[in-house]
Amino acid sequence: MAAGLYSYRASVAADSNYNAAGPADCEPLTVDKAQLTVTTTIHKADHTVVPNDGHVALGTVTHDNADVTGEVAGFPIGAISFTLNAAGIANGSTEAGFDATSVSSAALAAGNYAYNATVAGNDNYLGDTSDQEPFVVDKAQLTVTTEVHDAQDVDITNDMVYQGSIVHDTASVSGGVDGFTVPPPTFTLTSPYV
Repeated sequence: MAAGLYSYRASVAADSNYNAAGPADCEPLTVDKAQLTVTTTIHKADHTVVPNDGHVALGTVTHDNADVTGEVAGFPIGAISFTLNAAGIANGSTEAGFDATSVSSAALAAGNYAYNATVAGNDNYLGDTSDQEPFVVDKAQLTVTTEVHDAQDVDITNDMVYQGSIVHDTASVSGGVDGFTVPPPTFTLTSPYV
């Protein structure tokens, strides 16, 4: 029976030996809505799990997966939807083993993020929203290496030079992540050596 209000009432028809009886008093009953529960699992693009409060690298692409329990056979559940940092995101192709999957995020900048999922209620079910799934995208570590060059652009790093020499410093930065601009290096010249 679907959720709702129902009642039974019985009666007996007359025949050649008996008078009719009833109808009896109404017997009301209520079929309650079933409570759905939605749980979620964040995956990286390679489908490895991102745990709650987990840390991922700058530029990681993620998606969320939802499992719904409490469904009663023969009664379809409501729609499943997702949010990332409280903003609605679309559903994508459902990953095997789950009831719904969000679209993939863009490559994520450093910061704090949280997914959650909601299964809507309907005539037969009470809906549910999952707990927040927080995670952190860490800043990437840059490394800067330098070389001192003379006026002819020859590397003289750690060499002795004569007073009056013209020199400049060069810098190479590694550790950048595609899609995220690396800040330009800046230089200082100090005397005495520090």
